[in-house]
Amino acid sequence: AIKIEPNYPDGAVVYVKDASQSPFVMANLMNDKTKAEYIRKTKEEYETLRKTTMEKKIELTPLVEARKNPYKIDWDNFEAFKPNFIGRKVLDPIKIEDIVPYINWKFFFPAWNLSAKFASVKNISMCGHCKAQWFAAFNEGEREKAMEASKLYDDAQVLLKKIIDLDAEYIKAVFVIGEAYSENDTVYIDNVPFAMLRQQKKSNKDHYLSLADFVTPKSANKKDYLGAFAVTAGAGADYLMNKYKTSGDEYSALVLQSLLDRLAEGATEWLHEKIRKEYWGYDSSEELTIPEMFAVKYSGIRPAVGYPSIPDQSINFDLHNNLLQSDEIGISLTENGLMSPNASVSGLIFAHPEAKYFAIGAISDEQANDYMQRRGMETELSKKYLAANI
Repeated sequence: AIKIEPNYPDGAVVYVKDASQSPFVMANLMNDKTKAEYIRKTKEEYETLRKTTMEKKIELTPLVEARKNPYKIDWDNFEAFKPNFIGRKVLDPIKIEDIVPYINWKFFFPAWNLSAKFASVKNISMCGHCKAQWFAAFNEGEREKAMEASKLYDDAQVLLKKIIDLDAEYIKAVFVIGEAYSENDTVYIDNVPFAMLRQQKKSNKDHYLSLADFVTPKSANKKDYLGAFAVTAGAGADYLMNKYKTSGDEYSALVLQSLLDRLAEGATEWLHEKIRKEYWGYDSSEELTIPEMFAVKYSGIRPAVGYPSIPDQSINFDLHNNLLQSDEIGISLTENGLMSPNASVSGLIFAHPEAKYFAIGAISDEQANDYMQRRGMETELSKKYLAANI
C-alpha cells in the first residue's frame, strides 16, 4: 500500500491486514464527516512509513546458503500416519449453529476499531445488572467504547440468530488429502506442484524456514501426506447483503460482513479439528478446548494463503483450479487470485508434529525469480505478487 498510494493522489489507498478489518475502513470512507480526515491521517502515516522503510536495510542470506540450512527433521526415523480418508471431499452445507462456538470474538471488535479485550462481553448474560458490572470493570475513559462494543455484539447476535433461523446455507468447504513429497522448495500433493518460499533474513538461528521443510523429501523415498482446503461463509449471502444496502442500512451490511468473516475463520477452525481427529485422524485422541485451539495447541499447522508463510495470494490459482475445484462451493477468483466471496479462507494442512507457523519476510530478487520459474510464470510477475517481500 505504501508503494501504491503515491500513484493515487486524489483517492484513498488503504491497507487492511485481512478482510475482517474492511468494515471499519469502509465506514470511515463512506461517512462524509470522517472521510477527509481519515484519508489525510492515512496518507501521513504512509508517508512516515515510506521514509522509515527506505532508511531500513535488511541483510539477507544468499539463497544457496538459506537452502543449505533448512529446518532439519529426522526423516530416516519418520513414518507418516496414513489418513483415514484420502481424496477430495465437499461439505455443503455446514450448519451455522455448528460453527458459532468456534467464532473467535477477539478478532471481531478490532475490525470496528475497538479493542479485542471487549470480547469478554460474550461471557456475560443479557441482564442489566450483569452488563452494569461489566461496564464498571473498565476505567472511565474506556466505558464509552465498552458501551459501543456491547451494542455491536448485541446487534451481531441478533443478525446471527436471523441467519440461523433462515437456515441460510452460507458455509461450505472442500478439502483434499493426498500423497505428498517435497523437492527444491516445492511441495507436491497428488503430483500437483505448489512452490513455496524460504526465509532469507539474516538470523542467528541455524535454519531458514520453508513450508517445504515439513514434508518428506522425495529423496527419502517414503510416503507422506498433505492437505489443502477452501472454506467460504458467504455463499449466497449477497441477497441479504444487497437487501440491507438498497434499503440504506449500511450498518447492518457491515455487521453482516464482519460476522461472515468470523464465521469463515470459525469454520476453518472447525474443519481443521474434524480433519485432525476424523478424516485424516493423525490426532484422533485430541481433547482440546476451543480456546486451546485458538491458542494453537493442536498438532500440525494450517497456513492460509495470503498469510505470512504463504504471502503470495496468486497461489490460489494453483490451489483452486488444479486441486480443489472450489467453484463447486461458490468460490471464484479475481485476476489477482483474491477469493470471492470475501469471507473465504484457503490454505494447506501439515500433519508433521514439528511443523510450526512462521513469516517468510524479506527475500531476494533471485529467490523471487526462482519462485516464479518454479510456478511456470514470467519472472516479472514477482513484482506484482511478491511486492511486500522483495
